Parts: sequence; C-alpha cells; structure tokens
Amino acid sequence: MSQNTLTRRDFVAAGAAAAAIAGTAGAVSLGDWSQAYGEDDTPQNAMQKVTLCDGCGNKCAFTAYTVNEKLWRVIGCTGYPTARGYLCGRGQGYAFLYANENRVKTPLKKNEKGGFDAISWDQACQEIGEKLQAGDPQKLALYQSRGNSTFYPKRLMAALGSANCYSDAAIRDAGITATIEGISGAYPAPDVEHSKYVVMLDKSTYDAMRPAEMAEFSHMMDNGGHIVLVDSRETSFGRICDEWIGVKPGTELAFLLGIAGELVRTGHYSKDFTDNYANGFDQFAEQMKGYTLDWAAELTGAEATKIGQVAADLWANAPAAFVDMPWAGTLGSGFSNSVDTVRMIYLINAMIGSFNQKGGWLFPNAPFVSDDMLAEKGIPKLTTDASIITYMDAPLVWGDSIIAAMEQMQAGNLTQLIVVEGNPVLDVSNGNGVKEALEKLDLLVVLDSFMTDTAVLADYVLPLSSYLERTDTIVTASGANTVAGLRTPVLVNTEVDAKSIPDAIVALATAAGKADAFPFTLEDYNRANAELMGISYEGILQEGIAAIPGSDAQLGTMPYLRTESGKVDFASPTFEAAGLSAVPTWTAPAIEEVNGTLRLMIGQEVVFQDTFCNASPYLMALAEKYELQEAWVNTDTAAALGIADGDMAEITSPLATITVPMKVTDLIAPNVVWMPAHFGSIYGQEEGAKLFGAAPKPLIAWQMAPGTGAGMMNETAVTLKKVGA
Repeated sequence: MSQNTLTRRDFVAAGAAAAAIAGTAGAVSLGDWSQAYGEDDTPQNAMQKVTLCDGCGNKCAFTAYTVNEKLWRVIGCTGYPTARGYLCGRGQGYAFLYANENRVKTPLKKNEKGGFDAISWDQACQEIGEKLQAGDPQKLALYQSRGNSTFYPKRLMAALGSANCYSDAAIRDAGITATIEGISGAYPAPDVEHSKYVVMLDKSTYDAMRPAEMAEFSHMMDNGGHIVLVDSRETSFGRICDEWIGVKPGTELAFLLGIAGELVRTGHYSKDFTDNYANGFDQFAEQMKGYTLDWAAELTGAEATKIGQVAADLWANAPAAFVDMPWAGTLGSGFSNSVDTVRMIYLINAMIGSFNQKGGWLFPNAPFVSDDMLAEKGIPKLTTDASIITYMDAPLVWGDSIIAAMEQMQAGNLTQLIVVEGNPVLDVSNGNGVKEALEKLDLLVVLDSFMTDTAVLADYVLPLSSYLERTDTIVTASGANTVAGLRTPVLVNTEVDAKSIPDAIVALATAAGKADAFPFTLEDYNRANAELMGISYEGILQEGIAAIPGSDAQLGTMPYLRTESGKVDFASPTFEAAGLSAVPTWTAPAIEEVNGTLRLMIGQEVVFQDTFCNASPYLMALAEKYELQEAWVNTDTAAALGIADGDMAEITSPLATITVPMKVTDLIAPNVVWMPAHFGSIYGQEEGAKLFGAAPKPLIAWQMAPGTGAGMMNETAVTLKKVGA
C-alpha cells in the first residue's frame, strides 16, 4: 500500500510536473502555476499555438508550446470558460500521449490467423466501401463516444440510409439530458466564483471538475464560501469541502426530497420565481410536504438536523447558492432513481431562485445553428427517412443507447458497426456480452489513434491523427458567456499514416459511392458555423478561441425555456407522457445489499476519463505512484471479510470475477465496494505487457432504466473475497 497522501493539490502538482518534460523546478501547486510556469523561462525558439484538449468532454482551450517540433509546455487559456487560465492534471498529462509510440500507424486488416496486416488507405476504404454498399443500411450502426467532429460520422450514416447512431449517454448522462429537455430546455453553467454556498453530489463517480472551477472554488473558499459534500464516499473533493455528509448509495434522491420538503414547509423558496416562472408548482409542493427530515434521515443515514441545516443554508445564501450537477461520472445513469435525482437538483435550484443570479446558475445565450441555417451557407441539408433501432422505453433521450445497440447486434438486427474513438468492450457494461455482440457482426470498423480492446476484434482498423495533430469542427463552451473553440494541429507526425475524423469519413463516403454527401470542405463547414455564430473564421483560425457576441448570461432575467408552458415544469407533462411520474417521487435503488452481497460502484478519477487516458504514459505513471487502481471498501466491511489494506481480493458478479488490490478506509459507506472505471485495458500497452488494474464494467449486466435507457451502472450486487481465503 502506497504511503503517499493523495490530495487535489498533489494531483495538480503531479500533472504540472508531467507537463514540463524539458526540466523544471519541480512540482508546484495550482496557485503557484503562473509564477513557476510563466513565460519568463520560455526558450526563444519556442512556438506557441492555441488548440483544444481532448482529455474529457470539456475540451478546454490551451496554449501549446513546442520546441524543435516537440511539445514543451501546455497552459490553459484565460479566455475560455472551462479553463480560465488553467489545465487540470489530466489535461496536462494527456497532452503528452504522443510520447507513447504504440500508435496505429497504418490501416490494418484482420487476417485469417486473427492478426492484422498493414494495408493502404486506398485498399482499406475500397474494401470497406464495397461492404457498406452491399450491406443493409437498416442494419448498419455507428458508435461514437468522444464527441469529436460528430457532424461527419452522422452525415455519413445519413448518406448510407441509416439512422442508427449511438452514443455513450446510457452509461453516463442520460438522466441529465432527459431532465433538462423534459422540464426546461435550458442548460446551466455554475457561477462558482461568486457563490456563497454549494452542495456537491455524486463525486464518488466523477472525482473531477473543469479546470476553471478548481480555481473558482478556491476563490470562493477564500471569500468565506461554504461547500458541502453529500456522498457515499469522501473523494479528493473532501479536501476542499467544509464538511462531508455521508449517505447510503442511491439515497441522494431522498436527501434532496427531504430538502425540498423542508423548503416548502418553511416557506423558504422564491415565491417570485414559483409564481411567475414555474408550471405545476402547487402539485409539486403538495407532494414535497410528505418528505420529512426524519423520513430522509432514515433512508439516507444522515442526521435529520444535518439535512435541515443544508436546506436552511441554501435558502440563507440564495440566490448565490446551488446544488451542483456534474456532467460526467454516473449522476445521470447510476441508479434506477437517477433521473429523479437530477430533476430534484434542477428544481431545488429553481426553488431558491438561483437562475441567472450572481453566484447561482447562469444560462448564457448559446448560439443555435440549425441544418437549415447551414444550408443557406452552402452546407446542404442531409437526412434519412430511416428510423433508429432503439430501446423503445427511452423516449426522453431518443433511444440512442449503446446498450440497446449491443442487444440488437446479439439478436442479428444490426450486422455492421463503425466505431469512432470508442472502446465499448471495456467502457460499456457487460464486456463479455459486448465481445459476443461484436463477434457476430459481418463488419466491424474501428477508427482510433491507438489499438484498443475493441480494435483487436475489428475487421479493419483505421488510424486517426491524435488531437494534437489534426483539425476538428468548431465547438462551444459556456460559462458566464459562450466561447467558440477550434482544434488545429500543434504537431506533425510523419511516422503515422493517419487522418483526421473528417478526412477519414469523407474517404469512406467516397469509397461507398457517397462522395456527393460532402460537397464542401472542413474549412467550408467551419467557416459557415463561424459566420452563423457571429465570429470571424480567420480570427478563430489564428487565435484558437473567440467569444460569441451577445452570448453573455443576463443577470436578473429568465433564460429562454423551450417547454410548452414556457416555464420550468415542476410537474412535467413530458415525463408523464413517457410513463414516469410528473413530479419527482421517491423510488428505492433497484438492488439491496443483502445475504452478504455488496453494492458495486464505479467512478472516474481526477486524472482519468474512461480507458483512453491510459494511452498517456504520464497519467499511467501517476496511477501507479498513487495506486489509483485500488478498489475501496469500508473498514468494518473489510474486517468482517478478513481483508486488510493492500490485500488482493476477488470481486464476483453473476457475469464475471476480477482480482483487484484493496484500499480499506473509513471514507466510504459500509456494504459497498468502489472501483475506478479506467484500468485493465490494453490501451497504450506494448504487446504482451502486463495489464494494469482491472476493468469493473464487465461485472455489470446490460440494464436500462425506463424513460431514459440509463444503464444503472451502480445497480450491481457483488461478493468480495480475499484471494486464497
């Protein structure tokens, strides 16, 4: 067991040290970053360019410094809402993935012996194109999990006559998307820096945040702000929080219902908001009255007085207060009741009147670019009459569940699959089932930069440029305003015959006889988007980022709400039509920890995001130094099982058994075993190298919550046994 004490400051310091490979003064804290890693020691021959990170979905803008065509330093851009001048440890370490030479360097074709032969792009595209033309478009599917240049793969699918485009929403944020679309249509951005009181939830499954928020929370604390962590595990965020309130896993909903009930009973809510901007509030309030503090305490294990104090403090600090809603991890997909947990986060923040208030939730006026608008700029509209093969019980998120897709592959209803920057074998639940589904396909094509666990099963592997070597489509990021960002090349890799996502997709389209689907260049597409956003294309091409005029959140106003009522639906007809309760209602988690079983929980750590971050040797070095591959278990639970800190143990579900090292601690609820979601992957490993850690998602069955199709990723009962016991 490592004797290192892991803190957020350690993470930032380690990431900063990894980022300076040319020799530095050593590790520094976030607050010391600009002083230690400013521009005073920048070599005179250093080149700099702004591009976008790819370490997670935030895609933070950063300045990359290169010396002699090698990456030397990365520093987050001050003007980008998710960065605010910083880059997290993950982003710093991931930037140096180019140091890992285990790239897919040329197109590969599976041979009769199960290995791969190197072929040319022309041969690969010709053969894939012929198979796509010969196949049934209704049985063709696409899976893309990274969110880069998604316009191109989806347009290829439409040109081929297929609507079967699947994402990773089911294993991540299905409940969040369903909530926002179902009760308001307005997407929030937290004003952390000016807040006085914040309640953090679900950091067990996403132990990270945007780099800007790291600095903003620090500033908030310096100004006397108060942060409460409500969770079943005290993550590294416990070190920046004033208090940790431990709750039983899956009872966060009960905690929030208890708070809402207390706010209603005491009259501590914004009557101006509920009178003018709420639909169905009376129905909501009447139901909330039944959720007492004692009721919430009994279910959650938290003290009734603590829950009441949180309710009182939220109101006392309103509107400069909010309950946080992290987008990653499993907040929207963890439990059978996750969608109502997210609904309660949104509605409590509405109750206390924090919308578009300083220190609350901001709603910038993000630009809307439609297909019709693009058509007027020379990007013709392309649609298909086909219907997606979907999970029909998920009307709130359009049924794009990758879990449903895997079930359809097993049933023979999908026979061809294109995977763009995704590793479903380890990143989707039931890995063995995923393998079986993929092995039944007539055609599996994987586009990625590194050989993944999914790519080894493919018929063809097409090498993509890394994010440091390519241009992608324009994206936006929101905070107090909305800023556009454009990823462009920082490095040139002459040893890899790779293409960007747009170029690879156009090559496949051409080979499949669909070249006319792309009568424009990537520059044409980005230029059209820039013009529609009201920014200069030449400007963003040169500067990398551009603030969008008129996008600033307007304090004291209501955001534009896309509901039929034009208000926030506290009682949602959309949810009711989908077969769910119009008002959030207590529902117990789907499983109970009985008969010696434990609840398996999974999570993303602060320097990792799924398995793709394993491609960075710097991040893997951090994982090994701090033993981040360990599974967590409560001290009392471990003692009853005869497990000591550092022991190897077997975790068994009905689907599989894995072996992991154990971390025994008081900082997690009893009867739970928590595992990081990233390891056990071949990603970035040399052939034959020993794998690091274990992958937990193969333990989890395919399961989908009604209404959203969320994968209920924390609803698995497992047994835990010391190896050799």
